[in-house]
Amino acid sequence: MFDVTMATTGAYDADVEDISNVNRPGKVIDEYKYFIDGGRMTFIEQLENVVSPLEACCIAVEIFQDAYNLANKALEDYHSRMAIVIDNPVRRKTKSISRRSSIFASTKRKKDVAVTNTVRVPEMNYFIERRAHVENIEDILEEVMNEFKKKQKKIYKKINKKKHEDVRSCLSEYIRQCCRLSWEMVVLTPPLEIDLKSGIGKKHNPLRHEVYIDYTRGPKKNGHDGVIEKYLWPIMSQSQSDKKLVCCVKGIVLLK
Repeated sequence: MFDVTMATTGAYDADVEDISNVNRPGKVIDEYKYFIDGGRMTFIEQLENVVSPLEACCIAVEIFQDAYNLANKALEDYHSRMAIVIDNPVRRKTKSISRRSSIFASTKRKKDVAVTNTVRVPEMNYFIERRAHVENIEDILEEVMNEFKKKQKKIYKKINKKKHEDVRSCLSEYIRQCCRLSWEMVVLTPPLEIDLKSGIGKKHNPLRHEVYIDYTRGPKKNGHDGVIEKYLWPIMSQSQSDKKLVCCVKGIVLLK
């Protein structure tokens, strides 16, 4: 049996963070920061063998966004499945709803089983959060890879060649890292959120944005007016007890 006292504590507060939780918010935030300069940059540098540096950054953020969205979808599907079990505490067979994540394997039953109406959302969230770092996310990974193949057909065709074997291997590892990090973010209560839209067309905010300099564009085309053209990496934020979103990690933006 696991302790569920931390399941209802509300928004993340670093002063009361449960350090026994391997997937605690502070640790995930640190992983995110490290990933920006670590796994992300390793992938971008490899991809620059095939595309321009700016295009490599755009592809990297697109993959991460897909991973985050699919991780969110997997969590929603899991909650839907559990809601069916909770609302029908009878001896029954569980029908498959989705294979978005292998986490569903834990709720599938080969035989009829007795289900008791004792699980509640806070306890369920707490359990998922605690095992996020070891959860099987192969189905999410597979879908992210499929999205990449559909959106980047030409790029995938290029890196599928023998001479780009290192790039292909790096792509697989990068997608795996994106999926794991995204899953760890979305299962938190409240979740760590990403923002790739706010401020576009407006002046960047140094408190929320790091500026990407594209040296191939020349100084006059690198955001002289400080207006955001697009995001090359999302802002990470989390809702606090007053429901206000607080920026945890700055995003990376390209200026007009």
